[in-house]
Amino acid sequence: MKGYEIVKEGEGTYIFVTDNNIEYQLETKRSGIVYEDFQGECKDIIELALNCDINTASKDYKTTLTLANFFEGLASSHDAIYLQIHNQPEHLYEDKVQRRGLSRLKLWNREISKFFKNHIMLNNLVLNPNKSSDILSIIIKKDSIYYNQFVIKFYRFCYFKMYKDIS
Repeated sequence: MKGYEIVKEGEGTYIFVTDNNIEYQLETKRSGIVYEDFQGECKDIIELALNCDINTASKDYKTTLTLANFFEGLASSHDAIYLQIHNQPEHLYEDKVQRRGLSRLKLWNREISKFFKNHIMLNNLVLNPNKSSDILSIIIKKDSIYYNQFVIKFYRFCYFKMYKDIS
């Protein structure tokens, strides 16, 4: 089965539309998580943002396959990719409001372990964030020469993002 066609919309911005006419936007940008390569040059881990025009988009295999194909392209040129998983309250229908961050995290973990066995996904849940906050995550190639740096920099970044307002 083939995924949806991804169209480049601008610098670092891509879109695809599902058979149900749901538009997804994929955006890549610098994350602010900086590490130093072995030549002493500072590098920024790339951030992947996934935006959808509706909060309760239906799941279909072609969407998952499209995201996996896009991620494969990113993973071939980046050893680490930062994700911020949306966990804000969503109105699913009438009086039903729910946070779906943990479900999204499980989905990403399942897809990473299914399609990308040489990668691991870490998140900030071990730091006990506010339950209403988005979930910060990083996907790292297990055999990256910068693996330890990525882990250390990611958790420092998470700690700063979560506790920067504490005096």
